[in-house]
Amino acid sequence: MGTIIKNKLFHQFFLSYLLIIGGITMIVLGFGSTIISEVNFYKDKVSGVKYYFKDKQEVASSTPVSSFGGLIKRQLVPLVPVNNDFSIIIEKIGVNSPVIKNVSVTEESEYFEALKKGVAHAKGKSLPGETGNVYLFAHSSIEFWKMGPYATVFNQLRRLENGDKINLIYNNSVYNYEVLDKNIVSGFDTSPYETLYNSKSVLTLQTCDPPGTTLNRLIVRAVLVTSK
Repeated sequence: MGTIIKNKLFHQFFLSYLLIIGGITMIVLGFGSTIISEVNFYKDKVSGVKYYFKDKQEVASSTPVSSFGGLIKRQLVPLVPVNNDFSIIIEKIGVNSPVIKNVSVTEESEYFEALKKGVAHAKGKSLPGETGNVYLFAHSSIEFWKMGPYATVFNQLRRLENGDKINLIYNNSVYNYEVLDKNIVSGFDTSPYETLYNSKSVLTLQTCDPPGTTLNRLIVRAVLVTSK
């Protein structure tokens, strides 16, 4: 009788152990990327890491830094555009991503495939430097294992504040935008996408809020200030 009770208790313990491990695994898979993103953000902040935009021409013409000098300047991290065709750099949150041009916002298979490769530019919307609404959207996903290497590219987008810089690189030119505002809208609100700008180039960035849901959308708007 005692052996039966011991076996029963062992099975109950083992089942509880599996449930706990399963629960922890689901939390890590579900929120791991968000947690890691938060940890990295605060780690950079505490250690004084600052990202700065450095285009490929500057890299090519710059003088090599000695290992000692590099050690001293280790807190300044350059963000060199991943390409000069179409990419985005946001220094404050360390974003450096390609942008996929002319992606449908209604064809799920099309935009999911594009978002695996970077940030998506909405089909039919203005391009960098043009008057109108330059509309870009990307993941801030919790299911990072499904979404590819850019699943968390906009996880820290909510950190942006008025006056922060966003750099778009398009056709070998650099377009510098400055954040105007930041809002959270309903997932069914299409007004940020439909808004027209007839006298200026406005960059609109969109991602999901909270991460991995379609409940709301985080919208950041920025206006073109310089180009070169």
